Amino acid sequence: MTAPNAVASDTDNAAFTQLVQQAITLHLQGQRESAEAIYLAVLQQQPHPDALHWLGILRHQQGNGAEAVPLLARSCELQPENAEWRNDLGNVLASNDAVVDAAEQFRAALQLDERSAVYWNNFGAMLQRLNHETEAGEAWLQAVTLAPDYIDALDNYGQWLIRQGRDQEGAEFVCRAFVLKPAAHQPPMMRGIAFYRLGQISDAAQVYRQWLDADPGNPTAKHLLAACSGENVPTRAGDDYVQTTFDDYAATFDARLKQLGYAIPQALHDTLKQLAPANQQWQVLDAGCGTGWCGTFLRDYANTLVGVDLSAKMLEQAAHRQLYDQLEHAELTGWLRQCAQQFGLVCAADLMIYFGDLTELLGATRQVMTAGGLLVFSAENQTDTHTGIDGFQLLPSGRYGHSEHYLREALAEAGFTVQSIKSQVVRQEFGRPVPGWIVVATRRAH
Repeated sequence: MTAPNAVASDTDNAAFTQLVQQAITLHLQGQRESAEAIYLAVLQQQPHPDALHWLGILRHQQGNGAEAVPLLARSCELQPENAEWRNDLGNVLASNDAVVDAAEQFRAALQLDERSAVYWNNFGAMLQRLNHETEAGEAWLQAVTLAPDYIDALDNYGQWLIRQGRDQEGAEFVCRAFVLKPAAHQPPMMRGIAFYRLGQISDAAQVYRQWLDADPGNPTAKHLLAACSGENVPTRAGDDYVQTTFDDYAATFDARLKQLGYAIPQALHDTLKQLAPANQQWQVLDAGCGTGWCGTFLRDYANTLVGVDLSAKMLEQAAHRQLYDQLEHAELTGWLRQCAQQFGLVCAADLMIYFGDLTELLGATRQVMTAGGLLVFSAENQTDTHTGIDGFQLLPSGRYGHSEHYLREALAEAGFTVQSIKSQVVRQEFGRPVPGWIVVATRRAH
């Protein structure tokens, strides 16, 4: 009599399993009510592990974590070697803020399958929530080692590195994650910058090319495409590009520069202190004054302080400082050509990075300076002395770099005597120091 009962039991189990599989298919197709009815019907007959597990998933999707957890936990008891189910239980526990229990489930999943990047990533997230930062970083490192293209793990590990002060390493992982995400939902400028950070300049160029195709005439897309492709490189940045860029950044410009470790205003200030006492003795021009950072120290050298900038919104920020006697909204070279004032000091912080060929700008600057007047400015270093045009180069960042040799020649040709050109880190970019120059020259009398 026992054999027929055993056969019937096996038959019932097979039938229940088939029903549950049908329910799972309906569930995955979005027919949740039909799937739920089958799960419940099966569970009235027996504690089928799959029915328990998937009903637990369904309860979680319905926002009923209180019912989901015991269902998922029971399924794990019945199939203790199922690592994926342990992971699912961990995720539901985490969503219910049961962080310690969730961490234990992810740990259990890893004991069953230590090659899963997903489990390592989830375990790292719980360790972070438990303030175990070192262990969290180790878990995320395991995840990205196992799955180098796993977006969530790349993001998590990159952000962890940044929190540890390892900005340069962290930026690479964050950018790797960013470019793996769908481009349709990303600002093209940010996607291009991410490729640029990764050294994938041709990919960055392709992003900007597609952007320009979609938005013909966009000045930013046009400029950055030239910077990354080497095609149609202008000798200076277009006014529309400069104005658009700085109008967009004006409200947050100062805060962004602080984050970048912007060193130029302090370096220019230190340079001036070595050259002359601050006795408010000069007519001073802050060329490309931006938000007026340099005005905070130039005021001490000025009996009159004039600022000129192409961005009206940057000038609004400069005006709030109440340092300038005169603020001019103008393209600098054109303004210099028609200016009747004479300046004993001209200071330009990060102005030259938007000019490749400096000939016209320097010539116009000399025109408004007194004999012996000081010109103090910063520039960015050309990264590759074997490329570029006559010692300057439009870099993939969209800024121009200049060689020391070019700066000396351009200044001499314009009627200046070079006093010094010193190396200077301009800013940090993705955690990397950007090399540049601090230049001091005087206007020759003839």
